[in-house]
Amino acid sequence: MESKPKITIYLDDGVREPRISVSFKLEGNEFSKEYIWEKLRLEPSRFRKKVDWPVDSLDLPDEYKPGTTWELETGYEDCMLVSHQLEKIIERLRGKEATINQLCKELNLRIGFSVSIEADLGYMPAMMLGRESLAFLAKIGADIGFSFY
Repeated sequence: MESKPKITIYLDDGVREPRISVSFKLEGNEFSKEYIWEKLRLEPSRFRKKVDWPVDSLDLPDEYKPGTTWELETGYEDCMLVSHQLEKIIERLRGKEATINQLCKELNLRIGFSVSIEADLGYMPAMMLGRESLAFLAKIGADIGFSFY
């Protein structure tokens, strides 16, 4: 696969445009990448088994200990709209809501979206999430978190 050249976009005053990455994660105790592929017909951007993580900290509650993760990710892109990046992931999942809900119930999975934003102070992207995106997140019971760097 050919890689695209990295292009950095600067705004008029020389400040770099914000970069946004969105990921969708299924997290649980133990499950196979192949089983998720069989159900969703999607190849993950990243898959990590529980044994791939560093040794558990005994001090962490079970819900915070790393487990198996299956993830779709956009990667960082120059972008002024969070909704644009979020929609890239939602489009890949749309029509699979019932399957996602069934997987979550069957495998006791936690589900969520993560939005990571790299931006200079004062040049943040628009944080608007459309009602269609919010309805989709609600339909699959997903949380959404935001990180700023």
